[in-house]
Amino acid sequence: MVVALISLTEGDRKEVIDCQHKHENDIVKTLIEITRAKQIPVDARDSILANEYLQDKQQKLQTERAKLARRAAKREEERLSGGMPAA
Repeated sequence: MVVALISLTEGDRKEVIDCQHKHENDIVKTLIEITRAKQIPVDARDSILANEYLQDKQQKLQTERAKLARRAAKREEERLSGGMPAA
């Protein structure tokens, strides 16, 4: 049995977050509420880097989808031609 808990202690106050079967966003939201954390301002350079990362990730996903589509088309062509590999 795997137990997934986060235990927080502040002075005499103790909080436990049960993380089992919860989405990471829900866990972070609960953690922020408990600790009363504040978001720091986003630096312009950090924002640019984050956008570049997301664009690169999107490009890689599109490339992978295109590759899978080409493979599927080639398999279908081979199937229709009677099992002979396409030239």
